[in-house]
Amino acid sequence: MMRVLGTAGVRSASTELAWLLLALVTTGCLAGCFARRPVDPPVVESAHEMGLPYRIHVGDTLDVRFYSTPELNSKATVRSDGKISLELVGDIEAAAQTPEAFAKILGARYARELRNPTVTVVVQSFGGQVFVAGEVKRPTAIPAPSSRPCSTLLMTTTGSFMLSSMCFSASRPSSGTIAM
Repeated sequence: MMRVLGTAGVRSASTELAWLLLALVTTGCLAGCFARRPVDPPVVESAHEMGLPYRIHVGDTLDVRFYSTPELNSKATVRSDGKISLELVGDIEAAAQTPEAFAKILGARYARELRNPTVTVVVQSFGGQVFVAGEVKRPTAIPAPSSRPCSTLLMTTTGSFMLSSMCFSASRPSSGTIAM
């Protein structure tokens, strides 16, 4: 049962073999395009690691203390417009200032009402949001309370999601990104 091929048969077999090899190479290339590979998060230094001072952000809770007039002491949360409201001076821009610089600004504003005011600003709690995106059911922005870890926030707010690789990152525009 041996089959003898003529020159036409050899060409046909060579052509079929060439098409088969082309199909295999094409399939291999396309499979590589759809393969999921984990991506390492970028390594970015945080503002703290670079030695930069902390800057006040929207959502931060500030404790404003007056040395000689404790009746003016108050706590205020930085609003979405970056300001807080205080007695006697009204609305003041707090966002993007360091606590020390903001205390000096408050001292200057209260100097119109008080003699030699000494003001201290302490950040009581850090506000802001965690942005959840990527392979999640519902990409969203959620508040970031400091008492819960980021991974817990993701699990409790996004529902089910697929993970080929897991990367958490928290960022603030003026202070850089911290990869976790």
